[in-house]
Amino acid sequence: MTQNLGPLMRYILDFDQLQDYVSKNEGLLPNLIRDYFLKLGNDLGFESEKNFSAKFNKIEMGSVKLAWVDSNKIAAAFEIEFGNKAEFLSSLWKLMALDTQNAVLITSSKARNFSPDETKKLVSMFSKKPENFLVLIDIAKEEFFLL
Repeated sequence: MTQNLGPLMRYILDFDQLQDYVSKNEGLLPNLIRDYFLKLGNDLGFESEKNFSAKFNKIEMGSVKLAWVDSNKIAAAFEIEFGNKAEFLSSLWKLMALDTQNAVLITSSKARNFSPDETKKLVSMFSKKPENFLVLIDIAKEEFFLL
């Protein structure tokens, strides 16, 4: 299924590499995931920035966990959210507001938040971005959904 995705997404969706990194390092899962993607972005030649400022029409929206930046453009933005529905919506909103073609929301089906179908409906209702700009990753099931 990843063969139809751009080259960046093939790296992002390599669950084997992510699992290998998490199993070989110690720490909290959200931090390990962030650190894996931080290292991956640097290895791919991006400037990886933690807590990247998310702005929409010059309004500060908080920060996303990580962004890969290339020539002052956001190549990919990442949020990692295992919290409740309000926290999930906050992460989703920040990703929709950023000017990026590759947004990644990493969550777990074990968390108490929205299903992939519910998330897709929210994205289609509130985002003016093209379809499939957002990838929802379920870390517990090692699945991804294009939204």
